[in-house]
Amino acid sequence: VEVCTVWTFRRMGIVLAFVFACSGWAAGSGRPVVGGSRVATRSTLSITLSGDKEQPLGVHVGQLVEGKITGIQSYGAFVRVHIPGTSKSCNGLLHISEVSKERVPSLVEALPVGSHIRCMVIKRDDSKRQVSLSTKALESFPGEMLTDKETVFANAEMAAIEYQERMESEKVRKRAEAEQVILGFEEAIMGAQPAATLDHDGK
Repeated sequence: VEVCTVWTFRRMGIVLAFVFACSGWAAGSGRPVVGGSRVATRSTLSITLSGDKEQPLGVHVGQLVEGKITGIQSYGAFVRVHIPGTSKSCNGLLHISEVSKERVPSLVEALPVGSHIRCMVIKRDDSKRQVSLSTKALESFPGEMLTDKETVFANAEMAAIEYQERMESEKVRKRAEAEQVILGFEEAIMGAQPAATLDHDGK
């Protein structure tokens, strides 16, 4: 009885540990909601998964935002990002690898200082109040940001929706994989439990 009890508690603890570890994969299972509805507008969109909590910075990963290029370095462009629905802003970095799917020969030419852009938030840091950005995620084909960025910005809402749906599909896939791991581990524990009981009884 003691061994069975110990095995039961161990089993529960291990399964719970797996569940908590995989909670990031399981979160956000709702379908994307754009600006409170499924209708895209020309204003900056707030694209969230239903059930997401309010974010301290005011922006979240997968959100389409607007900003102004404030500086250029060899590794990327600094962007002053407008936080939708407020008069506030935060700092953003558009790394050169996130500008386009094609190699960018000159950031100064592609994104002149003072120009306004639309881009996707791909990472955020609340403590530093800064975000990582991408225009590559909005391209309909590699190199579009270099040849026709006005079209990229004009079609940004639809591209953002497609990006968010891809993120959601990936979460669903990872959640299913996590559930299979937990199930397999649980079955392995159940299969080992009778053997442990027999050893304890000395039979």
